[in-house]
Amino acid sequence: VYSTYWGSTGFEEGTAVTVDPADNAYIAGNTSAPDFPTQTPFQAALAGGMDAFMTKFSVAGNSIVYSTYLGGAGDDRAFDMEVADDAAVFVVGSSTSANFPTTSSSLQPALAGGRDAFLTHFSLAGNTLLYSTYLGGSADDEAFAITIDAPMNAYLTGRTGSTNFPTVTPLQPFFRGGANDAFIAKINPPGTALVFSTYLGGAGNDQGQGIAIDTARNVFVTGGTSSNNFPTINAFQTTLSGAADAFVTKLSTSGLLPIYSTYLGGMAADEGQAIGVDLIGSAYVTGFTESLNFPTVSPFQAVFGAVRDAFITKLIDGNGVDLIFADGFEGSN
Repeated sequence: VYSTYWGSTGFEEGTAVTVDPADNAYIAGNTSAPDFPTQTPFQAALAGGMDAFMTKFSVAGNSIVYSTYLGGAGDDRAFDMEVADDAAVFVVGSSTSANFPTTSSSLQPALAGGRDAFLTHFSLAGNTLLYSTYLGGSADDEAFAITIDAPMNAYLTGRTGSTNFPTVTPLQPFFRGGANDAFIAKINPPGTALVFSTYLGGAGNDQGQGIAIDTARNVFVTGGTSSNNFPTINAFQTTLSGAADAFVTKLSTSGLLPIYSTYLGGMAADEGQAIGVDLIGSAYVTGFTESLNFPTVSPFQAVFGAVRDAFITKLIDGNGVDLIFADGFEGSN
C-alpha cells in the first residue's frame, strides 16, 4: 500500500509504530541528525547527541501531518508509543538530559539519576505537551513499553537499577539486587501522580519488555530474568531453567494482587519481548529463545532451528496458569 524511507543525513531508527482509529500511522524512534524532517514540530531542532522523534503520517503514507524531535542535551531514546482513541500520543523511553522537556506540574519534572525513564503525552496536533515527566531514582532507569486504558491512565514497564525508584502501594517495595529489577507503574491521566508502582525481580538481572491490560484492567507484563528467586505464584514453571528465562506476570487492576507469575524458558537464554491479551484474558507472548528444550505444546514448529529462534506462547490462568500452545519460528539470514 505504501513503503518509504524516513530520515536524513544522520542515524535514524524506528522503534515503535501505532495506528489511530482513522488509520493514520505514527512512528517513534531515535535520530542523531540535525536535519531530520520536521513538520509543525513541538521541538524543531536536535538538542543533543541523540534525540527521540515522533512522526504522524497521513493515511495514504505520502505526506506528514506532523513530525518533531523530543530530547535535551544528553542522550534521549524512545522505545514505545501508544495512541489514544482521540489520537493523542504517548511516548516512553529514557533520557540522560537534565533539560529533557517536562511539564512543571508533572509527576517528576527533574532528572533524578544518570538516566531516567520518561513518559510524554502529546497534544492532538503534536506541537504541545499535555504532560511530560521523568520517572526514576538515583541510578539508571528505562521505560521499554507502555499501554493505556480508556480514561488514559498510562501503564509502563522497564528496568531500574535504583534502590529509591518511586513506588506507591507496591507489590514488591524493595530493590532485590542484581543489575536491575523490572518495574511496573501506573500513572494517572493528568500525569501528576502514580496510581501504583512496584519493583518486580530477584537477586539477578530483571527487566520488563512488554505490557498489556485486559478488559478488567488487570496488568500483564513480560520480560527477562536471570534471578533464581524471581517472584512466582500459580506458576506454569516455578524455577529458572537456564542462564535467563522469560517471565510472564499478571497483576490485578489495583496492582496489589498477583494473579500469576511464572518463568518461561529452557536450558539456555530466553526473553519475553512483547505481550498481548484477548477478550477473555488469555496472554500471548513472543520473544526469543536459545533453548533446545523451550516448553512447547501443540507446536507449529517443534524443533529448535539454530542459535536463536523466536517463540510464541499462549497462556491462560485458572487453577495455576496453563500453557495452551507454544511455537518456535526461524527464518534464514
